[in-house]
Amino acid sequence: MNPSRWLRWLFNVGIAWSIGFTTTTFGQSLPQQSIDFQYDNDLFTQTDQYYTQGIRWQYTSSQLKRFFLNRMLLKLPNQSQMGNTRTIKLQHAVFTPTNLGVALPLRNDRPYAGYLTLAYAQQQIDTLHQQILMSGIQIGSIGRPAFAEGMQKTIHDVVNSEQPQGWDNQIAPEALLGYQLYYQKAILGKIQRSHLHLFGQINLGNLLTSALVGVGFQLKNRPKARLRWQLSGSTQIQWIGHNATLQGGLFNRSSPHTFTPQQIKRGVVHHQLGGMIGIGQYQVGYAYHLISPEFVDGDNHRWGSLKMRVEF
Repeated sequence: MNPSRWLRWLFNVGIAWSIGFTTTTFGQSLPQQSIDFQYDNDLFTQTDQYYTQGIRWQYTSSQLKRFFLNRMLLKLPNQSQMGNTRTIKLQHAVFTPTNLGVALPLRNDRPYAGYLTLAYAQQQIDTLHQQILMSGIQIGSIGRPAFAEGMQKTIHDVVNSEQPQGWDNQIAPEALLGYQLYYQKAILGKIQRSHLHLFGQINLGNLLTSALVGVGFQLKNRPKARLRWQLSGSTQIQWIGHNATLQGGLFNRSSPHTFTPQQIKRGVVHHQLGGMIGIGQYQVGYAYHLISPEFVDGDNHRWGSLKMRVEF
């Protein structure tokens, strides 16, 4: 099967799966075992620019207790008194400028970029102190090996949209390595039920170096209800040290078009609001995202996330 046909099949399967599942992100309580799928696209919000598309596949399990990478992950004390899960996540992301019809670099606009990463993480839920800690390691690639150009062109062909012309000027290839640390503390309610919480996250790596703080909420019905539902939202502010999708890699400086450090917005605000419903082991959800400009003369950006999960 050629890459174009394979990507078209993957896209159709992902949309078809939207009948039944939802996803997880840092800070949410997890089942003993689950498979998750998330599809991000600004097509859901009638735009086609900046962070324009993303796909995430994730496997979560309470097993892998002796996996060698566990030694490199930070942990809370008194581990026997809390729930522990581990996740393996594959993520693909695509970024474009505002004008897809121009082949030359648009100097005051976002560069074409894409990355593909594989992450391993451990999450600990401490119900006694109403807190969550997650730490993870990430590897991958930015640039042509991530196959962002082929992915976007195939999906634009599927939905009969304009084909992007500037992928020859995408961010240059570079291997990626990163470490992530997330902490969440409930300040009202219980961490696995309806609650209000504060959270923070640190990202270290050549894809993204940043730190963020935020506040979020979760409203959900009884865990034993046949039809489960959940509403959640958050607001965060993130300080950006380095963003390879805007500035290029730390080691490969041959990208045709990048932003200088002076052009980067160091403080980026991100709002999200979403919900989910589920029956039994199947769940489906949707979230709306809005972020402030990431660079000088940039615009606010919004996109939607289709979220799916099966638990077993």
